Amino acid sequence: MKSKQKKIMPLLVISSGLILTGCSNSQYLSKEKATEFASYVSSQTSNPDVNFNELQDRISESIGRIEDKQISSDIINNYIYVLYNEVGDYISYFNLIGNDLNNIKKELNIEKIDVSMHKNISKKSKVIGAILEEMENKDLMLIDEHDSYSIEVDMNKIIKKYEKYLTSDVIEFMKFRASESENAVYDANADKYNINLLVERASVAIDKLNANTKSSQLDNWKSTVDYYYQVILAEYTTQFLDGDGKKVTPEYITELKSILEKYKDKQVYNDISKYIELLEKNDREINSEDVANYRVQLLNKILYTGVEEE
Repeated sequence: MKSKQKKIMPLLVISSGLILTGCSNSQYLSKEKATEFASYVSSQTSNPDVNFNELQDRISESIGRIEDKQISSDIINNYIYVLYNEVGDYISYFNLIGNDLNNIKKELNIEKIDVSMHKNISKKSKVIGAILEEMENKDLMLIDEHDSYSIEVDMNKIIKKYEKYLTSDVIEFMKFRASESENAVYDANADKYNINLLVERASVAIDKLNANTKSSQLDNWKSTVDYYYQVILAEYTTQFLDGDGKKVTPEYITELKSILEKYKDKQVYNDISKYIELLEKNDREINSEDVANYRVQLLNKILYTGVEEE
């Protein structure tokens, strides 16, 4: 079986905000040296032959000696970017070894594979075991969904290692991204979205977006809301449309209404309920003028959140 990459939002770059520790101590790198090191890490984002041992060692040696959390957050951000550059290669590997790994799971009676099992897997296949070990060393995780595999950056692991060097809004967004990896919104085997989870995450993201329009993570929250809203609004999928793709199914509207009842005091309820109302007034036609105009208006509102305050 070939591995299937989850239909998730495009890579979000985790930008950092400015917080100074206020310390003045010879243990810290000078601002010039800290900036120079940050430039080195940034340069690795375009390096096709990154030496991960060297990169990780240098980060470990230097990150605690950087006084400015803006700089240290930028360093970890670029490290995450380097890791995401690796994801595509590992997806290709699992397209080739997926069937073999499924057989090994059966032999070893393993329900879900993760990278920490590399020693056990090596007993059956040294090649696959080595790939899993390499992924673990690179802070990558394997997501096993019913014998369908996808790769993600292990945000929880990175938070655990570097949390004290990161700004609070960066940590908050990273934790949200980690939660997405832990519970998939899209089932690749069934080719279906989990509507409950779509609404739940859209609600969290829109609340975060509106709560702090000065956050360094504003653009990331915008991208997150935009993704989940577009799926819910049937922009990214035909799952919620009828056979000819012109109308939203009545079953989807009924289910969405029921789910939204739990969010009556949330922004997501107002936004999506208005959309449903327009769909019902226009015979559920996804591209009727009123429906299409509201969809554009809603997504533009997300895009320009906080712009007037900048």
